[in-house]
Amino acid sequence: MMVNRRTVLAYLLTSPGYLPTSRNGVMRQPVLGLVATRQRTIPDNVTTVDSTNNSLNSRMTCVAPTGNSITGIRLALPGFGYVPPESNLTGSYTATAAVEYPVGVFTPVTNGGVRPLVVPPAQQAAAFDLLPIAIPAGATFWIKTFVQWTGSFRLCGQCACNITADWTNRGVGLADNTLTATTFATTSGTVGFGPIVYATFSGAQRCLGILGDSIGYASADAPNPLNNDHFFERALVDAVPALNVSFNGNTLQEFDASGTGRRYILNGSIDRLICELGVNDTFSPITLAALQSRAQLAWSTFLSAGVKVWQTTLTPRTTSTDGWATRANQTIVNATAEALRIGFNAWIRANYASLGLTGYLDFAHAVDPTDSGVWNADGTAGTSGAGFCTVSAGAVSACDLAVYNSGGNSHGDSYPTGTVPCTVRPYAGDAGVLPTITATANGSGNISGFTVNSAGSGLTYPPMVAVNGAWTVDGTHPNARGYNEMIYLTGLGPALFA
Repeated sequence: MMVNRRTVLAYLLTSPGYLPTSRNGVMRQPVLGLVATRQRTIPDNVTTVDSTNNSLNSRMTCVAPTGNSITGIRLALPGFGYVPPESNLTGSYTATAAVEYPVGVFTPVTNGGVRPLVVPPAQQAAAFDLLPIAIPAGATFWIKTFVQWTGSFRLCGQCACNITADWTNRGVGLADNTLTATTFATTSGTVGFGPIVYATFSGAQRCLGILGDSIGYASADAPNPLNNDHFFERALVDAVPALNVSFNGNTLQEFDASGTGRRYILNGSIDRLICELGVNDTFSPITLAALQSRAQLAWSTFLSAGVKVWQTTLTPRTTSTDGWATRANQTIVNATAEALRIGFNAWIRANYASLGLTGYLDFAHAVDPTDSGVWNADGTAGTSGAGFCTVSAGAVSACDLAVYNSGGNSHGDSYPTGTVPCTVRPYAGDAGVLPTITATANGSGNISGFTVNSAGSGLTYPPMVAVNGAWTVDGTHPNARGYNEMIYLTGLGPALFA
């Protein structure tokens, strides 16, 4: 099932105000593809609840898919968040919005011919009318949003705030700046707000949903500083639009019981889904059979709608006495949970096809290839150092530290002073010759720069660069080194979802 643009357009023009649903909150038919916003869009449990201000202006970077131009955009705003559990926001809010493309040119979106859209508290999304607009394949554009509220307002982590082209500026009695070129300093480099971006395309387009927990949320990854790509999204190299509805601490049990809003904004808009949930369930009193039932229930809504589903295997959880620099100094946190993890992973590997899944992503064996229960490691100190390459004529011309509004996490920590080796990996489908790159750590253990020792050749995409050391930041979440291996060893990339 690819999204059919003609069906989509005809249906949208008859359904202003809300995205259509059936009784259980699932969209009745394909509505729209998703633009790769590279942002979180649903208010979540790791962010600020603003009870001081009453308005905000935001600017959010988006990228059109590389294989199709955009012919129309429809913006939607959620009336729910993840507290947990997923639930209605505490009150309504009013929004105006515009599409900025090209840079400095602003086209307002409307709802029934007027600009303001009232978003009531509900596990669904209020939507503006479809805006016909031509945006070339692979082009960057921006969504500008002005929001007003009374009382308190829940924000969203790493949305329209993290990278230097974006901002969410909050205050009291702010003016609407969605149609001006005024720039703002972001109030926070870690929390902001932006809409869900749906689109129609010039041709058939695969669209991916990502349903996960904090590993899928990927706040411990070093995001691409140009477009805020994290983990799953950066593996898609702008070819497959995605909407990530992962939340820290989320479980299969919680999604099965209260995931109405996330089902609402995904179903009918995606034809591919990655489910990364499950590891948090293993730490509750549960049998393997019950865990399997929870997973099957989570998949069922999407499978019955014709969506192809991939489940990931579950990664370890350990403590360490040396900052996860070695495998030997790690200890499994909970033996019962570990047994459930191993059992669930074996079940997925052996039975995915008979369960109705299209495939699985073996994240567990990417970071723990022998089922030892501990994270792989390079045997040296240091964590979270990452570099971002510039490719010219198929060769790496530079590898740099990223600069984010929040300072980012690519500068790393606890590395030995001096030259530190890096592991360079290609994105899926890139057959070029990889460069050789080393990092330099200062006396504080932070990475201060990178040296390109050989430039490589024939590269299609800037390769992934992580400084050798730990593969996890805390024994639960991968760092850039771990995420890069999960992408590389599973083949996670556009071709997987063809």
